[in-house]
Amino acid sequence: MNIGLLREWLSLPAGDWPPDDRTLLGLASGPFTADEVEMRALAQMERLRPHQLKHADLVTEGMNRLAQALIALTDEANRANRPAAKPADDLDDLVLDADRLPGAQPIAASSASVVLEAEVVSAGPRMVDRMAARKPRKPRPAKSKPAPESTQPTEPPVRVPDAEPVPPGTVYRPDERRKGYAELVALRRLLKNWERLQPYFAAPSEPLATPSAVFGFIDSVRDCRRSVAVDGDLAWFGEHGQLVLALVRNPLALPIFRELLRGQRQELATDWARTTARLRACYRGLRSELRNTKPRRKWGATLRDAERWMRANPEWLMGMLLLFAVVLAFVRTMQRSTPNP
Repeated sequence: MNIGLLREWLSLPAGDWPPDDRTLLGLASGPFTADEVEMRALAQMERLRPHQLKHADLVTEGMNRLAQALIALTDEANRANRPAAKPADDLDDLVLDADRLPGAQPIAASSASVVLEAEVVSAGPRMVDRMAARKPRKPRPAKSKPAPESTQPTEPPVRVPDAEPVPPGTVYRPDERRKGYAELVALRRLLKNWERLQPYFAAPSEPLATPSAVFGFIDSVRDCRRSVAVDGDLAWFGEHGQLVLALVRNPLALPIFRELLRGQRQELATDWARTTARLRACYRGLRSELRNTKPRRKWGATLRDAERWMRANPEWLMGMLLLFAVVLAFVRTMQRSTPNP
């Protein structure tokens, strides 16, 4: 773990890691308040957020240290600023002098205990029978309050741009076509798992608020991570896809995805859309290259061209069938009209 980058982002001096809480939050020597501690902690966290996708481990380490420092210094500030407790007044001040009260008479001390008589009300037999015969009330079912509607504005998913087919850069010879088909299958599998990320990565306002959405996110990220590890090729991604790959390869993809800000979600969606267009273009280019370099037989190519032409011009096929039917009817009519010898 490169702690030097973390010190550079937080503007910390060189020394042992982790530093003390004051140095970590950048507090000067002297008294401080809980509000100052909270403001410094939030400012330091904002410095770490832009690096959260590419350096998730470092940012997680920094966030944990800042949270610990925030809790410790807040407690210290509350204890230091708490008003001192007032000393208890003497008990003599609470004793009233009986001689100073007007019309008061001195009370002789008596060691005999005073017994207060209380009126005892006994329940008769009829009341006991009524209480026993009374049926217990059924608890009323608690009324479920409707869940508050989300006030977060929803944004439409980012549209995947159209891209021209990208040639593979290698002309496959007939004896190397197996290698080309293996790359085509791997690219198709990678593209399928990559497109499964669309409901989550292409929608900047997806909150992942339901269990089904959370499980779907975890499954799609896991399948895409496996496909990238097995079928991934750097030539297919190019300059795009680095943000999505950094999040997919991270084992803590779900909590990091939930903590992203709206601008970071928008950048992630744009990166996913451009990468999807790039993968589709590579797939079309590789497929076209394999089709063009495929050796074909002469008669087979002619029949395929004729079939393709008939599919493109079905009216000619109907005209030929009509002409054939007319000729067949004319021949049969001539045969019937010709007398047998």
